[in-house]
Amino acid sequence: MSVFPVGTDIPRQYSIARMGNNILLSVKKHEFGKGSSYLHNLNKGDTVQAVIDINPHFHFSKKSASAVLIANGTGIAPFLGMIEQNRDTTINLFWGGRTVASSAIYDDILNGIISKNQKNKIHKSFSREGRNGYVQNLIIQQKDVVLKTVQEGGVVMICGSLAMQHDILDVLENLLSEYTKIGLDELQHNGQLKMDCY
Repeated sequence: MSVFPVGTDIPRQYSIARMGNNILLSVKKHEFGKGSSYLHNLNKGDTVQAVIDINPHFHFSKKSASAVLIANGTGIAPFLGMIEQNRDTTINLFWGGRTVASSAIYDDILNGIISKNQKNKIHKSFSREGRNGYVQNLIIQQKDVVLKTVQEGGVVMICGSLAMQHDILDVLENLLSEYTKIGLDELQHNGQLKMDCY
């Protein structure tokens, strides 16, 4: 969704989820961020000038029986809608945040999603609490799940920061070269690897 903050002609883009008749977006407020500050200062009932931009390259494949969704931070937003709308698909969501509290705002949605489909699994990591891990560490720990998804024709989707995307691609490339004859280029060409990172 492209949001037009008051006083600027430059839109700010956010990945969104469609959940029922609602649009959900997750925004981290940055001290000098025009878009995040604008959204943070809205009150219930305020009208926002925005446009929905469809990303034809980042959508859930209807053919896939399984999916691995990988996100960090606010990159989780589009996956919440995808999981809700694809209840017949086996989905493993891997999400990395800084603290347990940073994931708490999503817990009601995630618990509701799991209760509707027991095939869904949520894997979380926190970089500043507990074992201090990153989402790429989860991918290594759960490599069998990831490799099985890829080998069975499932899709791997990545949403979040570019730094995380690079780390995930490095991990995926290493796993694929060690355990399969499939490469990253082949995954992308087959539509099995989709990314929306910023």
